Amino acid sequence: MILALGFFKRKCELLAFEIARSQKHPAEWEKKGSSLFTTKNITQYPELIRFTNRFLNKIERCGGHVIYVGIRKSASSDEHDSQALYRAVLRETIKRVDQYCARIVLKKLA
Repeated sequence: MILALGFFKRKCELLAFEIARSQKHPAEWEKKGSSLFTTKNITQYPELIRFTNRFLNKIERCGGHVIYVGIRKSASSDEHDSQALYRAVLRETIKRVDQYCARIVLKKLA
């Protein structure tokens, strides 16, 4: 919970301009990772990388893990089925977590 609150606070600080411009509550406002982690943004805003590294390190120190699951959309944005995309990403995420847990169990049994 503390990690989530810390992330939310930094999101509000680092992206305040865009959040304010959207006129949405910060908890409802989202920015796609592919829009945030561009070459231009990484070069122009070194705090973005510093924050990301600190956040990932904190997750690791808490015993957590980070996985990335992405699926390339072949259809145009107005043609793709967002629910099918979410299901596919969720299915792949569950598969990867299951594989990770199976490796941990096998290590403990060995």
